[in-house]
Amino acid sequence: MSLLKTFMLLLLFASPVCADYRVWEDTTGNATAQFVIDGQEALFSARKDPFIGFSDSAWWVEVTLNNASPHRKALTIVLPYFPLQPLLAYSQDNGVLSKQQLGANIPIAERSTETHQAMFAYELEAGQVRKIYIRQVSSSTPIRINYRVINSREYATQLAWSTTVLVSAVTILASLCLLNAFYFVTSRRPVFGYYALYLALSGGVAIARLGGIAYLQPVVNVPINFTEIAGAGSYVFFALTLNALYRDLHSNVIRYVTFFCNLPLSLIMLVATLIDPSVGLQLFSKLGLGVVLLLGITTVIIAGQKFGYSSAKYISLGWIGWLCASILAVLHFRGLLGPQFNGVLIVGVMFQGVIFTFVLANKLQSDLQAQKREIEQAYALERITQLARLGELAASISHELKQPLAAIKLMTENLLRAASIHPTKALEMLPTKLGQVISLVDRATDLADHVRKSSRMSANEVLASDIHIAIDGCRLILDPQLMKRGIELRLSLAENLPTVAVYPLRLDQILLNIIGNATDVIDVVNPENKWISVVVVANNDRVTLTIEDSAGGISKDVMNRVFDQFFTTKEADKGTGLGLFICKNIVDEVGGDISVCNTENGAMFTIQLPIANPQAGDL
Repeated sequence: MSLLKTFMLLLLFASPVCADYRVWEDTTGNATAQFVIDGQEALFSARKDPFIGFSDSAWWVEVTLNNASPHRKALTIVLPYFPLQPLLAYSQDNGVLSKQQLGANIPIAERSTETHQAMFAYELEAGQVRKIYIRQVSSSTPIRINYRVINSREYATQLAWSTTVLVSAVTILASLCLLNAFYFVTSRRPVFGYYALYLALSGGVAIARLGGIAYLQPVVNVPINFTEIAGAGSYVFFALTLNALYRDLHSNVIRYVTFFCNLPLSLIMLVATLIDPSVGLQLFSKLGLGVVLLLGITTVIIAGQKFGYSSAKYISLGWIGWLCASILAVLHFRGLLGPQFNGVLIVGVMFQGVIFTFVLANKLQSDLQAQKREIEQAYALERITQLARLGELAASISHELKQPLAAIKLMTENLLRAASIHPTKALEMLPTKLGQVISLVDRATDLADHVRKSSRMSANEVLASDIHIAIDGCRLILDPQLMKRGIELRLSLAENLPTVAVYPLRLDQILLNIIGNATDVIDVVNPENKWISVVVVANNDRVTLTIEDSAGGISKDVMNRVFDQFFTTKEADKGTGLGLFICKNIVDEVGGDISVCNTENGAMFTIQLPIANPQAGDL
């Protein structure tokens, strides 16, 4: 409501340009300047409304210059809003006809003056009265005749004000563009690139409206108006910005309006403008394409608010600010508001730019936080699957530890008993028994170390793993189960295998999960031949691990789901559905590939891992 009240106050206190204009409509467009000047009394009539609108006729405006002062004075005829159409000013002194020309559709080199606005300057002697006849015609932009006559002091003041606004606007808009471009380069998020281009194009249009720099030389005889092209392009990139901003909502309304309304119509207008600027302007203004685009954008923004986008209220605020500025600019364009509103469109673009840049930066921060949470959750899931696998193997490991301890106890008791009966014989047995004890202690120590490593993520791990070491470590845990269930582990490892770019603990997880799953399936299926094959070879910049079992394969119904999170074919108390999901995440994270297929024997997992950079060092 406060924004609406402010807008109404601006309209209330705005100083409209109210004047009587003497005009004549040349419906044929063929009247010469001399004909108009000679028949001025009969041709021209008074008109109060300065806005004519679209017209195929040529319109002539009579402006009277009167230097009532006793000194020579420079007077300037000014059209506050840049016209984007050719303007020709004729005057006749002592029978001599003179002409000045201005306008966006006249090449700069052919204009009589180059100023920040469309204007015609004349020097008048003391007491001199001079009539100027301005001709303008355009079929692609509305015609306005709200000319004002100002003196050199007013011109200097207006020029200083316009220059101040122009420099300030360029500085702010350039800063916003650079900020969004910086975010685009550092974050690689397309939305910042889209919005930086939108700001550059829309800001350029607003600055051109204020400064009048709208036309460059024709290229290959085709007049290219860069202001119109920038205006059409700005709608394209704003549509892309909104779509990227609301992508997470997965809204059909936003998607359909963007890709079946805003974006196609914007591209059509852009192509039409590139071919012929007048056609693009006709589509936008005369045929109402501009209104359709604004309604489409407004629909997308309302949909974003309805679907609960976190920054929807700020986006709406920025869009409403831009719309209000555009409405004021149109009222100024029609001559209903005074020259103080000449730069209102720039203010709207800057207001929206600040709001949207804040929204985009906030989205980037939110996305980074969400990504951080996803990484933390992924690590948490890894810990869950590690602990689940360790829980399954705890009984076996406990048994393996008890065996060497029991053997050590038995040998110690035998030595003590032998020492009490046959001291000499006990002394002879001592070196052999001590060697066996040391071997059993080493075995128990290796098991304890591997369990400790598997239950804790080390911050000092290096992104490089030796597959031989990884398989040896996994066998410490898996061998007791394999032997107990009568499963043969067939290993075929190429010589001189390079290290792979995976953290050692994570490579252990991959091997433990896949071989452990194969062990469980073989135990359930109980095939005649029980074996698991592990083949490792190096190919170019990758190492390929192939793990195959003899359990008969995976059902076609679940083949596409084996890597899904929480999917398992095991009973609820025997599986978490995270093992293969974590394996795939680990492989994907390092740029590898993991796949599964059925062979004539059973299931076969193929894992491709990149070779570690030997110069990477500690990462």
